[in-house]
Amino acid sequence: MIKLTPIRFEGKLKGGSTKPWNVICINEHSKEIEEIACVVKLFTPSNISQSCHIAKEFICSELAREFDLDCPESYLIDINAADFRSTLNKTELADLDTKYKGITFCSKLVNASLVNDELKKTSFNIWDCATLFAFDCLIMNADRGGHHNKANLLMDDDGFILIDHELCLHFLDGESSAAFDKILEDFNRGRWQSIYLKHLFYPLLKNYRGTKKKLFDTFKEYLDRLEINRIEQLIEELKTHGVNAGESTRLIQYLYALKQNSHKYCQIMLSLVS
Repeated sequence: MIKLTPIRFEGKLKGGSTKPWNVICINEHSKEIEEIACVVKLFTPSNISQSCHIAKEFICSELAREFDLDCPESYLIDINAADFRSTLNKTELADLDTKYKGITFCSKLVNASLVNDELKKTSFNIWDCATLFAFDCLIMNADRGGHHNKANLLMDDDGFILIDHELCLHFLDGESSAAFDKILEDFNRGRWQSIYLKHLFYPLLKNYRGTKKKLFDTFKEYLDRLEINRIEQLIEELKTHGVNAGESTRLIQYLYALKQNSHKYCQIMLSLVS
């Protein structure tokens, strides 16, 4: 994992409750120092005490790459570094002082369009949509469409770019294992939680008139090859930086259960859109 040094505030970006900042950063350990424009989410102390948002962003980004899904490059950052704070005005400092003070998540600012109602009319590749749908079900993503109707998905000439995963993997939060046990129980019985009904691509997949039998074959190939040890290593590294990863042993157990039963998982996905 790379830790960046913030050097210049470039203004606020449009976003949800986290009100992200556009911050210019550098990697001081790189042979060639270059400026990197980043999106920094400003979580509140309450956000972090209630849920491990920061770890979820890193974990889901790494998982996405395991399924050949594109995410902006992610970095560690100390947005409260003294040198950076000295460049801010009083209003910016007052805003920053209400936010979480520890090491946090940032991602490279990418040149892409947010998927909106107009772009939804585009003829999406159905196989890509199926892979993304199965991935979002895997990470329990209630925020790719969801009740707030937010896509949390960018597009460029190469395809989808996934963003905003702090509300995924809810079973990492809290000491009670009830939610996690329910997920495994449903899986064993061939069921899935109903959050998929609000997914951005659920209507498209449900109404698809082509042959659906092989829609999730590509996803299955990636799930069969999933390098779970990479996720374990990431979690341990996050901990060394003081980033809370919650009940992470549940995540590893969950990933092994799905990988070892990849055919069953993809059959469940197929049943959801049939």
